[in-house]
Amino acid sequence: MKNYSPTKVILWLCASILLCNVTLYGQQIIDTSINVNGVNRQYRLYVPQSYNASAPVPLILNFHGFTNNISTQYNQSDFTQLAEANQFIFVTPQGLGGFFSGWAINNSFGGNNDDLGFTDALIDKIKEEYSINDKRIYATGFSNGGFFSYRLACELSNRIAAVASVAGSMTRSWITTNQCQPQHPTAVLQITGTNDNVISINGNATNEPIRGVMEYWSASNNGAINPDIIDLGSGSTRSIWRNGDNGVTAEFIKVQGKGHSWNGGNVNTSQEVWNFFSRFDIDGEINSTPPVETDCITTVGTFPYAESFETNFGQWTNTSTGDDINWSRDSSGTPSSQTGPSTAVDGNVYLYVEASGNGTGFPNKKAILNSPCLDFTNLNEPSLSFQSHMYGSTINNLIVEVRTNNEGNWTTVFSKSGNQGNAWVQESIDLSIYAGISSVQLRYIATTGNGTSGWQSDIAIDAISIQNGLDDTDPPGCATLNFNDFAIASFSNQDAAGTFSTGNNGASLSLTNNTWKTIALDYNITSQTVLEFDFSSSSEGEIHGIGFETNNTLTSSRYFKVHGTQNYGVTNYNTYAGGTTTYVIPVGSFYTGPANQLVFINDNDGGFGNTSTFSNVKIYEGSCGSTRMAIRARTEVVAAVIGTEDEVNSAMVSVYPNPTRNQFSIAIPLESSKTATVRIYNTLGQEVYKGILQPGNTLLNTQEIKMSAGMYVLEINLEKNISRHKLIVN
Repeated sequence: MKNYSPTKVILWLCASILLCNVTLYGQQIIDTSINVNGVNRQYRLYVPQSYNASAPVPLILNFHGFTNNISTQYNQSDFTQLAEANQFIFVTPQGLGGFFSGWAINNSFGGNNDDLGFTDALIDKIKEEYSINDKRIYATGFSNGGFFSYRLACELSNRIAAVASVAGSMTRSWITTNQCQPQHPTAVLQITGTNDNVISINGNATNEPIRGVMEYWSASNNGAINPDIIDLGSGSTRSIWRNGDNGVTAEFIKVQGKGHSWNGGNVNTSQEVWNFFSRFDIDGEINSTPPVETDCITTVGTFPYAESFETNFGQWTNTSTGDDINWSRDSSGTPSSQTGPSTAVDGNVYLYVEASGNGTGFPNKKAILNSPCLDFTNLNEPSLSFQSHMYGSTINNLIVEVRTNNEGNWTTVFSKSGNQGNAWVQESIDLSIYAGISSVQLRYIATTGNGTSGWQSDIAIDAISIQNGLDDTDPPGCATLNFNDFAIASFSNQDAAGTFSTGNNGASLSLTNNTWKTIALDYNITSQTVLEFDFSSSSEGEIHGIGFETNNTLTSSRYFKVHGTQNYGVTNYNTYAGGTTTYVIPVGSFYTGPANQLVFINDNDGGFGNTSTFSNVKIYEGSCGSTRMAIRARTEVVAAVIGTEDEVNSAMVSVYPNPTRNQFSIAIPLESSKTATVRIYNTLGQEVYKGILQPGNTLLNTQEIKMSAGMYVLEINLEKNISRHKLIVN
């Protein structure tokens, strides 16, 4: 077999099989597959920019949970910056089973596929292409992926140095039947939340209690019988079973208030996982103390620079010391009412601090977010702008601090306190005092509220932009469309019974009732073409959207749906939740070529009274003054999600309450004439109930259908239109 250098491998994958996604750092994320025993197995590999083929690096295997996928695990674990800072490669594989994707753990849960053989072959494949340290191969995973990590420690221990399970455990049968046969003393880490009601700390009939798991591994390692317990603050603890052979430990981090999730509480999960792995190789302890956090992980020297956290944290990191809770990514409104944003201001995702939980999220809990190092050597007027959202009755404060050369005291350059209302606010900070300095770092500090309503203090940020100067106005050739300059015409046969009007001196177009309108607009769409507009709606119809056309024939893949009940068109931006929302769509990522019309949609076949308003519409190439838009337009790689038109579909079905205890309802729109069925599966993939659903609410009793505590999957079928819903029974 011919050997290729890692760089050549990546370039070949990109050019030949189009399986490479490009990030701001270059060619580092590789989505590809390997054939194992005739089965095609997918995985995503992250190779840091700091990778040096002459120095063997650690490899982390990163397994998703049951019914999850590569993207879910890759995004929630977000190891990218840790990989850059510590020079390791990580791989996130995809389990088999479709919607029920998981990992075989010897009890039918997660399937019965040869996932052990796949993992062994995957390690070999990565070693063929990259320089991997054989003694430093680690396994981590979430939930079912955490169980599988333990299986690797038991049955593939000749290759696995240490494991870290997040919200997972071990089955009792592994221990009672001696299925687990590790070949060397193995360091293990378990991270579980006190509020995890899926894989409980206390175990169940199938799963071993977490303490029992730790005691098993400590005994296997000839370690301590009882642990040392360290207080981590806010009710969280670290229990360490020391003195294992070769210096290995078994450790359990109990996170107060965290549920069945990767992130949550006051513990930085991914940082803890890496800190643990960094102390051990397959021969045992190599470093008895976790690495000291380096605040400046990477350096940014090209400006303008923008970050909206659409894919992950980018080059920003939660600090692992000196605060109480973490910043988190979110896209659909924070869990608490009357606090936090409902949508992002730029794209779909924002960062926020969750204040819920007396003693965990409040009172006066601090979250610190560190920037990368910023090289202002060539800037004479550096500035920072961002959007803040500080809505809630007990909002405390948001502070921005700066320091230089990664040392010394932090200086406050921005501070805002109190409830600012339910709106995003543009903030601009002059950093010209730091002009010419080669190492500048920023950090955001959010502090939650106090009192009995301290939970109403979620603080969010979005659309961070760092540039030279504060002026960010649009350049010539980037003007807003003036609808008064166009003839507004009906489109195809879709324009049924609606009306339109223009407003704001031609800057806005409003469509009422069931109407599709078009303007003649000749434009050659390139890979850099961006469509930007503001959108608002008085009520939800069936399709609210926009798109370019080449003729009068309806082509669903050309329309970007932002709101509505029908599963139609390109649905990637179907995020509207109220008010006025700005959309920035990289059209060139979806299609290119000449167009002669721009079409606006307010479709509502079954009703009337809804009005959609499109305003401040801009079409530009790559950049339109706002630097964050320019960068996203140049770098965003988006796979189109195309909906299928259907008046009533399974996406309109709801299941509530969730979690539940004794009973729950399945709601189907009353206007549905379709035959609906439901099948309920437990986490072993076993069917526990099957029934027919009528339009309206169907009430089911958990005791009557023998649903014990745990997680279930409801598969609802409306004439082959299927949706699946997770339900937790307490």
